[in-house]
Amino acid sequence: MLDYLCALVLFVVLLILFLGRRFFAQPWVAWAMLNLSLLLMGMSTLGLAWLDSVFWMSASLFLLGLGWNVSYVAAVTELADRAFTAERGKLIGLTDQVSSFTGAALVLLGGAAYSEFGVEALALAATAFVTLPAAWILLRSAAGAPDVRPLSVK
Repeated sequence: MLDYLCALVLFVVLLILFLGRRFFAQPWVAWAMLNLSLLLMGMSTLGLAWLDSVFWMSASLFLLGLGWNVSYVAAVTELADRAFTAERGKLIGLTDQVSSFTGAALVLLGGAAYSEFGVEALALAATAFVTLPAAWILLRSAAGAPDVRPLSVK
């Protein structure tokens, strides 16, 4: 049964990659996916604080991971679209490095916060951490912030 499920997931992922790549590469789609995934992450971290069954905890963690992955792909797509071609590799590498170090630091801080304050405080802090970027993006776009293309590493 598990083999069939893995094959189905692989088929769906490949179908999305091959059929939807032109659609997901559009700037407005990347912007919408980034904000929706940050909202999904915020809602799932709130679910960690209020839902106490194993099923809902697992569902919240799954949605958190899904939102994390979609937001990361959307942000990297937008970043690659705005970067100079010659500097795109350095910029994406720098982004990956900063993301990895930030993830490691958040794991260490999350463990300390969990042992000191409990899961509710950790979930509320994580909700604030993921919804603040979405609010910043929405406020900047609503205020008519100028476009910052292209980006440079220098």
